[in-house]
Amino acid sequence: RFAGRALGRGPLAVARGGGGASVAALVASSLRDGCLGEAAAALELAERSREEPDERIASALATMAADEERHAELAWRILRFAHELAPAEAEPAIAAFLAEAHPKSALEADVLRDVVRPALRAFATRRSPRAGDCAHEA
Repeated sequence: RFAGRALGRGPLAVARGGGGASVAALVASSLRDGCLGEAAAALELAERSREEPDERIASALATMAADEERHAELAWRILRFAHELAPAEAEPAIAAFLAEAHPKSALEADVLRDVVRPALRAFATRRSPRAGDCAHEA
């Protein structure tokens, strides 16, 4: 709409998706990109949708916010799965993330402090989760 011409999807940058096939790599990327990044994106898009005066743009932003929220929920489910699969690999990766996390924005810093760290503390104390719980902890 703003470009004055049709725009569409481009090629998928599969090479960027690397990072290893280990449980530790899965945990690290899920925490960084999903639990933190997607959650922050969902919050930012939701806020922008509420502030946007153009109804069509506000609706598109709200749709994207819901999509980002689903991605964050999926990241928490992946984290739970990885921890159940190989806790000896997952726990050091979680600890490393917490020690080395570098938020990209003030919003990510808030999400790290107010959502991710408390959820991971609760996560670490639960040894027998019920199926589907971790998506609701975030």
